[in-house]
Amino acid sequence: MDMPFIEENDQTRARREHLEAIRALIGNPYPNRFERSRVVQPPHEDTVTAVLE
Repeated sequence: MDMPFIEENDQTRARREHLEAIRALIGNPYPNRFERSRVVQPPHEDTVTAVLE
């Protein structure tokens, strides 16, 4: 008897749909490296708080 590691349910279906949408927009939904944006002045990082200030 084959049992899936993760059973199919509404949450796993929604997650798969979201990952497919991300894949369609940007490619790999799990990149190994993210490119950092430079909205705020260095040496600060682009956090939500820093961008809003």
